Amino acid sequence: MKYFPAKSESRRQTVLTLLAMAAVFIGSRWYYWNLGVRFDDSTLITFWQFLDLSTLQTDLLESLFYLHAQPPLFNLLLGITVKIAPVDYSVLLHGFYLVGGFVLYLLLFQILRHRFSRPGAFFLATLLVVGPEAVAYENWLFYTWPVAILLVAAAHALLRYEVSRQFRYAAIFLGAVTCVCLTRSVFHLVYFGVAGMLLLSIKAPRRAQVAKALVIALTVIGLLYLKNLAVFGFFGSSSWYGMNLWKTASRIMPEKEIAALVQDEKIPAIALIRPFSALADYPSPYHRVPAGFKNVAVLARPEKANGERNLNHIAYVDISRDYFRASSYVIRRQASGYLQTVAKAISIYCRPFWDYGFFLQNRQSLRDVIVLYYLLQPPHFIELSLVVVFLGVLLNGRRGTAAAGRVSCFYQFLVLTIFYVFIVGNLLEFNENNRFRVMTDPLLFLAVLFAVSDIWAALKERYRKKP
Repeated sequence: MKYFPAKSESRRQTVLTLLAMAAVFIGSRWYYWNLGVRFDDSTLITFWQFLDLSTLQTDLLESLFYLHAQPPLFNLLLGITVKIAPVDYSVLLHGFYLVGGFVLYLLLFQILRHRFSRPGAFFLATLLVVGPEAVAYENWLFYTWPVAILLVAAAHALLRYEVSRQFRYAAIFLGAVTCVCLTRSVFHLVYFGVAGMLLLSIKAPRRAQVAKALVIALTVIGLLYLKNLAVFGFFGSSSWYGMNLWKTASRIMPEKEIAALVQDEKIPAIALIRPFSALADYPSPYHRVPAGFKNVAVLARPEKANGERNLNHIAYVDISRDYFRASSYVIRRQASGYLQTVAKAISIYCRPFWDYGFFLQNRQSLRDVIVLYYLLQPPHFIELSLVVVFLGVLLNGRRGTAAAGRVSCFYQFLVLTIFYVFIVGNLLEFNENNRFRVMTDPLLFLAVLFAVSDIWAALKERYRKKP
């Protein structure tokens, strides 16, 4: 992948660009505010992924240690926020998301400057950041958009490291990817390992120091996995894999066939219960709390203080494990049916961001902007984007990566992350797949632009060579 170094810009040009970006960002957010878009923090009360608000305020460290349902980083952020601002935490969180949105804007611009002119990079970065998807997720308290920003930060750092070979960018890359893995369970230790190998493949003067930093980051993530193994008996960052998988596996065969398998004791009886149900819906043997955990609120209470179900209860470790047993049996028996279900999951993955129930209020405010943006997009935009990215991989593979001036690892990281989430998310999830995709949409945006630029350059080169 060809690298065109950005022309050295004067301090005046840099300041003017920064001021223009700030003006566009503030103006766009003011415009959307007038449309009625508001920051939705109701998820802090209702969503299962978050610890109880009172627990975050009073027993944060203990609760984070015994958190098995999710990696701890986002709940740590929430806990710190509600401790700093017990009443006005929503304002502080909204400010955090707005700052993150502007940082994303700057990162996109700087990445695009490696391939496009300053006006071109400015326009393209603006196109994404003022779009309805960015605004909708920026105004929704969940970890999807922070993860998207962290992934762009990682891509930016890797690009800068590949160009400059400065250790600080390698450290930023590792820090960003580590934060991603400590926020979203879909980014497994395996993903971090592959990303780390990609970093080490770049020849640099301080490669040994990069390797040490990689080991430190790997240790941090590994300690979370080892803690869960020692305390809860599973090696991972979330205990919910079995419940998530059963959402897919339960669609493979009719309920009557599942009931027959339960009656024949082929799969656990839990298969007849919808996953992520309240603890009271499960048989009483699951309700037992080991003596060592009876005084740990996040493991012993079936409900949060506000009455919402507590899916971090210790019972859900065994519940999820039994769902996984049922899923494994059904998938092995009906492999073709599983693949058909995965195909349906992929169709959900390709749906627009707004085709998602939790955006009902802001979606109404954004309806006119959504119509405008999607009129400008071709049919099957996501599918087409994935094809373009794949063509970019083939093009760079045929042209090789050894030539001077290639930005190969940066593009490989984009492709790795996009297709990792595409594969793992659609294999394990059925329902919210397009929300999974949004985490990588900014990377997909960048990958498409770089791939189109490469394809165009290759076509022009081929045309010139013709007699």
